[in-house]
Amino acid sequence: MLNLLKISIVFENCDSITLDKNQIYNFHADGITETIGLISNSILFYKIAKKVRLSIRMDMIPDTIEGQSLLNRLKTKDITSYYLFLNNNTEYKLIVPWKGKNQYKNKGEYHIIEKNILSIEHY
Repeated sequence: MLNLLKISIVFENCDSITLDKNQIYNFHADGITETIGLISNSILFYKIAKKVRLSIRMDMIPDTIEGQSLLNRLKTKDITSYYLFLNNNTEYKLIVPWKGKNQYKNKGEYHIIEKNILSIEHY
């Protein structure tokens, strides 16, 4: 059986934050397709999701990322991907859907806080 160990949230400027499985309330991705790309003579294999939702317990949110709070960092709406780390030493890179023409702000990224749970959604 595969178990999630941690998830890294990767932002447009390559900043990232890693959440331990205990900090994660829920994770869901669907409409996943696999893509192969050539970038700078390197072949990359990655997955793209049509919809992603990550829910984090508010009392487990890390204090800062590069000197700012996670809630402030999320205001930029520029998450590009999630890395999922599993207990069999497997790592999955999951690209989120990007809406709009602005390469720095994703119009398809939303944040909701309900009952002490922060949900980050992409669709």
